Amino acid sequence: QLERDYHTFVGEVLTLQSDEDGWEPWLPKEKAHIPWRYWERYRTYLLQQNLAIPVVDKIDETTDKTLGNLISPKVSGSWDRRGMVVGHVQAGKTTNYAGLICKAADVGYKVIIVLTGFHNNLRTQTQIRLEEAFVGYDITASEDEGARKPVGVGLVSSDPALRVDTITN
Repeated sequence: QLERDYHTFVGEVLTLQSDEDGWEPWLPKEKAHIPWRYWERYRTYLLQQNLAIPVVDKIDETTDKTLGNLISPKVSGSWDRRGMVVGHVQAGKTTNYAGLICKAADVGYKVIIVLTGFHNNLRTQTQIRLEEAFVGYDITASEDEGARKPVGVGLVSSDPALRVDTITN
């Protein structure tokens, strides 16, 4: 338990961003007023999976930085700003962008598109991880079987307000 909580090294995260498209910092001003329901559910799930507290805290910090580099979904009119998560194999990319997806939903993004690898086995692995981290239920279960089988964050909270729709399987 002590090792999990205190003996962890997490490297620094680097970001590149442009302010050429009218981007302005927005998250620090709004953060205290946002109900972080998806993020808190995911955070609880990560801690239940025995991720070290410093690691979860770093994911929180990193996803705030990345989310803050996007445009606030409250901005009216049309806008186009994209992001990309890049990293080494087994470096925590999926965990980080799952956290980012949770936070994006919390701040009001309505459509989130995830583009993954070329190979079906990697896409399937990512699909399963996102079901556990954000969707909260097994989307391959038949609707005829009644309620979808909860997985991952769905076992943390079954709040129907947190149910999301997905168009992939």
